[in-house]
Amino acid sequence: MGNIDSRAAFNGGYLYVKADKEYYYAGDVVYGKIYIRCEVPMQAKHLEVRLKGKEKMSFWRTTGGKNKRRHKVKTSKMLINFRAVCHTFDPALGPLPPGDYTIPFEFTLPLGMPASIMYHNINHHDMPKAVVKYSFKAKIVNHDKSILKYKQLIVVHEPPVAFNPETVASQIVPIKSCCC
Repeated sequence: MGNIDSRAAFNGGYLYVKADKEYYYAGDVVYGKIYIRCEVPMQAKHLEVRLKGKEKMSFWRTTGGKNKRRHKVKTSKMLINFRAVCHTFDPALGPLPPGDYTIPFEFTLPLGMPASIMYHNINHHDMPKAVVKYSFKAKIVNHDKSILKYKQLIVVHEPPVAFNPETVASQIVPIKSCCC
């Protein structure tokens, strides 16, 4: 697994998630792999995956007449929160032996998902901030209740608009002039 992301390391190995592309569109199938490097025997119970998407927005608002007061307005919305156990380790086989394991996965992104965005304007008086982000998380739960996890962000783009060369737009506007 070469140069590994430090977030993937745990005591006794690594857990890493890699999607096949840099970005996706709503409705696309996401293919990827979960990489596990086990350096010591692991009492693994199951491997859980989670697709999560959320939208958050905040800005500062001034209220009141003479006694002006500023307060922060915040809102948040869960767009998708899917969780499933994708593999259960058989306890009869004993602990997961040391070695490298690769588990492929695939899932379809729902249609109608808004595009990913990260916006923050600190130069504006109201300091608006908007975030739409999606992540895929792999998590190994051990029999001793310890958890190994890794989260990979997923970027969702708006679908491209089809260019139609036959489309013509025209506008007629009367000319107005002002003379002094």
